[in-house]
Amino acid sequence: MQSAILSIAQSELVMFALHRNLKSFPKILGTCGEFYAVDSFQPYSEIYPRFLRDMSWLEKAKIASSFLKLIQDFQNSQVGLLSHCDIQENNFGLTRYLNVKAIDVDLVFSKDKMEEILTQPSCQSDYECNFFDCQSECDTKNGRCTMKSVTNNLQVLCRNILYPKWPFVGLFSSKIPIKIRTRFKQILTYCRSEIFGKFSNTHLQVNQTLKELAFLLSTSFL
Repeated sequence: MQSAILSIAQSELVMFALHRNLKSFPKILGTCGEFYAVDSFQPYSEIYPRFLRDMSWLEKAKIASSFLKLIQDFQNSQVGLLSHCDIQENNFGLTRYLNVKAIDVDLVFSKDKMEEILTQPSCQSDYECNFFDCQSECDTKNGRCTMKSVTNNLQVLCRNILYPKWPFVGLFSSKIPIKIRTRFKQILTYCRSEIFGKFSNTHLQVNQTLKELAFLLSTSFL
């Protein structure tokens, strides 16, 4: 019983257990008190940014497609929408087949928890309503942060990992095939923008952008 209590106290372990049906989360191999074991992965941060330029387009496209599937998984978890408030290279792993796994989920929260987190601070501008990568709009009249989000999971993924602004290097900072380059860059630029961030995680525009990015990646080999 003591071992079980210690296990339940690990919020990350609980998150993995709740979403064991989603491929974007690691599989739990075993637990012992406060310790637990999951599948072994190569941290995505190990290839960033040193090896990105040496990767083939096929490798980059596989990784990006898996990131997009992870965003979809976060939209459709069995506890509802999940918001990832720390989308950076250190928090994801890669399998030997280049599938992406969320390996650090301490800052992944359900919709109810996000309401509790984002509406607490007082503010004078939107930039004071930050919780890592999750940001909401400031009601300047009342001086309180609201639940009206100005970021979403896909926007932060595009902004931080897929296509960050110069001088930062992202997965698609180079080697985009000519046949999709113009349209692909247009979508990624829009996707990382503040305007796009104001759409909710489940907004029609977000879902359409997910589908178009996935379509361009799949057709880039034809």
